[in-house]
Amino acid sequence: MEVYANLGTLYVHQQNYQLGINYYQQALKIDPNLTAVKKHLARARLLSQQHISQNDQISPQVNLIDTYLEQGRNLQQQGEFKAALEQYLTAAKLKPQRVETYKEILKLCESLGLWSEAAKYCRLILKLTNGSNNIQAVDRRSLNSPQALDLSAIPVKKAACDSPQSNELLQGKSFASQGQHQSAIACYRRAIKQQPKLIEAYLALSELLIQSGQLKAAISCYLLGLKQQQHPQLYFALGNIYQGIQQWSRAVLCYQKTVQYDPQHVQAYHELGEVLSQQKQWSDAVKAYSQAIAKKLKFLGHTIILAML
Repeated sequence: MEVYANLGTLYVHQQNYQLGINYYQQALKIDPNLTAVKKHLARARLLSQQHISQNDQISPQVNLIDTYLEQGRNLQQQGEFKAALEQYLTAAKLKPQRVETYKEILKLCESLGLWSEAAKYCRLILKLTNGSNNIQAVDRRSLNSPQALDLSAIPVKKAACDSPQSNELLQGKSFASQGQHQSAIACYRRAIKQQPKLIEAYLALSELLIQSGQLKAAISCYLLGLKQQQHPQLYFALGNIYQGIQQWSRAVLCYQKTVQYDPQHVQAYHELGEVLSQQKQWSDAVKAYSQAIAKKLKFLGHTIILAML
């Protein structure tokens, strides 16, 4: 009985209200006279209703922002950096206080070696994370402007790929750009069948599977690609999935494999530090962030993060 009540309180604290309500009800089934549990149950129900109401109000905008962020990630993976930046900035204008948006821009800056611009966004993220809403308008104007990032000198990068693109892969990309995901998936599968070592096909296929919510299929696709070639980008993408579903140990292994095959993969060191921080392995997290610093001339953003640990 006490266990059920404690679990209910734990889940309510984590804002998992329905699960908390269920455990409170289990406790009351055992002893219907628990006054304190009844009060907790009533409060949990009230909080649940408020949470649902708030989500109903903000969900359209949140979904729109998520769409812009997802489009930005896809464009960035394809090497369309300017277009990706425009998507991120549009998301930032919709909700300037959303930290996740600026993190995506920070990652873009880091991947391109734009350390000065990345430092600006790192400072903005830290201000928002610390609860400061008093960011000067002039700062926000400069940060939300596409001119703030000069990408004109940056060569267009292709997605990680060691093999020539096949016709099926190109056709799949065309279908994907038109939103015809099922046709694109079929093309990518045929491309893999024709060229089992075509890494870009595994990456593209898995990305669409993730978008459609087929995480297990995406993981299987990455693992299939890794059987063909121990490619750092496959490990990195797989690590991102594991991090997203909080399978920390697997994420750590994937990021470690990434830097094993690509010692200059700064983002992998950064994500490794993030995962280790989630596990409160502060010493190892510091080492991972330190590796990122060593690779890119003590990037200010990571220096600040180290100081905070």
